[in-house]
Amino acid sequence: MVVKKKTPSRKPVKKRAPTAEQDSREILYRVALKQFAQKGFDGASVKSIAQEAKMNVSLISYYFEGKEGLLREALERFGTERLQDARTILTPPESIEDMRVKLRVWLLQFLNCHVDEPDVCGILHRENPFERKFMFDVFQKTFLKSFEAVADFFRQAKKKRLICDLDPMFLAASFFANVIHLGKNQKMQQMVMGVSIQDEKYRSIVADQIIDLHFNGILQSKENL
Repeated sequence: MVVKKKTPSRKPVKKRAPTAEQDSREILYRVALKQFAQKGFDGASVKSIAQEAKMNVSLISYYFEGKEGLLREALERFGTERLQDARTILTPPESIEDMRVKLRVWLLQFLNCHVDEPDVCGILHRENPFERKFMFDVFQKTFLKSFEAVADFFRQAKKKRLICDLDPMFLAASFFANVIHLGKNQKMQQMVMGVSIQDEKYRSIVADQIIDLHFNGILQSKENL
């Protein structure tokens, strides 16, 4: 069965009004994300986070057990969402067109998160997960499993002979590298090329071109030479 081509829905989800405690916790969380993205984990302090949030510094320990807990929660939230996206969207492909559609939906979700969650993405681009044990633990449980889900998608496609004899791990790495590069270098791309994935139409073009590059390569077909 072929999945119809569509763009991921971005309709706002109605939520219950947060309690005062939930609101305070979320304010601290968002301020911490901003400071981690701008200053780095080492550059941000619990004192500066509390001051900007206009709250008592002891609340950081109360809600998150310290600065490390703040960053851990940010990575776990984001990583879990990316893992759910990969597992939900990239089910075994039934045909080449089905594979193309599913990859496009997944790519757009991945690009969208750089627009919707710039602070978390900025932290991930800035910090090295291999330098801190708690970050590496989250990396293994979420981000690495997301990568494995994409690799398994290509592994299933290979079993069904939808793709040629290429290493699924290499293909997954290639797709990830394209999106991460675009997300990490948005400002430079805007300054030099006048385009950015902040533009929804450009994100759609980017997703199509990444897929076309991997499916068709860069050479003209023999029929057109």
